[in-house]
Amino acid sequence: MEEKLSFRKSFEKKRCLVLADGFYEWKNEGRAKKPYRITLLNGKPFAFAGLWDSWVSPTGQTINSCTIITTTPNKLMEPIHNRMPVILP
Repeated sequence: MEEKLSFRKSFEKKRCLVLADGFYEWKNEGRAKKPYRITLLNGKPFAFAGLWDSWVSPTGQTINSCTIITTTPNKLMEPIHNRMPVILP
């Protein structure tokens, strides 16, 4: 991520937490996709590692945005998808 020019400034100085109580990942099953809702076993909220930015569009509108950082999947997620969000304790 730090090598992508579009994220470099945010990676260095605009890190954030994205709060959640779960997320969906879609598993390809033939020609269909099956949704899986992923939560912590205890059901408690957690945080994703994220980046944020604020910029002005060509029309003069301020745009606030964020993205969730992903990583290679752990053993539980590996059968479902080839990536997963970075989940922080």
